[in-house]
Amino acid sequence: MKQQISLGLVCLARTTYDYMEAKKIFTTIQEAVKTVENVGWSIIEELVITQEEGSSAAQSLATKHIDGLVCISGTFHLGHLVLQLKRELPVPILLWGLPELPYNGGKIRLNSVCGVNLNASNLYKSGYDDYSVIVQDAIDEDWIDAIRVIKAMKSAKIGLMAFSMWVCRTTCSSDRPGPWSITMSSVRSTPMQSLRKRLPNAGSN
Repeated sequence: MKQQISLGLVCLARTTYDYMEAKKIFTTIQEAVKTVENVGWSIIEELVITQEEGSSAAQSLATKHIDGLVCISGTFHLGHLVLQLKRELPVPILLWGLPELPYNGGKIRLNSVCGVNLNASNLYKSGYDDYSVIVQDAIDEDWIDAIRVIKAMKSAKIGLMAFSMWVCRTTCSSDRPGPWSITMSSVRSTPMQSLRKRLPNAGSN
């Protein structure tokens, strides 16, 4: 059985693009992700367009204690939104871009990929590096499994044990074959001491 995790899901957009079509795609995605095994979803169901909506979404998700955030660029959008989310949610982020819709004679309809690039650039310049990027129709389940591993490692307990190794050595009591004397000597092998130099908290509990 896979590790149970909790993920947040949000979709950013802008009304100067085909945000209504982005909303339809997002509604389909909401249903699709619910089929992923052992994932509890906290979903901001409406598109996040304004900074006020970004702040509200961030504060709402901050109360859910999520393990990771899936941030979809439904269309191109304001650059501040992802930073509003990240500042409230210190968890890994999947920046998800949608493939462009067929050209219908007007301007580009989603421009989602540029939204993903904007988010990645703003996160990087703000000192964050715990984000991944995809451009595809479906959620990246490899990323979800990576979040499972992170959560499992956070709850794991690893013990370190110091030891002294005794070496049994034989010495001949004379120049001729005959009785052997056995002596025990302690070899002061204490890996804990060397580990403490590299891991300041090793052995503290």
